[in-house]
Amino acid sequence: MSIKVISLLLFPIFCLLLSCSNASEV
Repeated sequence: MSIKVISLLLFPIFCLLLSCSNASEV
């Protein structure tokens, strides 16, 4: 697997983690 594919797969996961953390903080 190329780095682009891995980054594309991890990007939405990081977005979900950030949104969840922001929601819990606020």
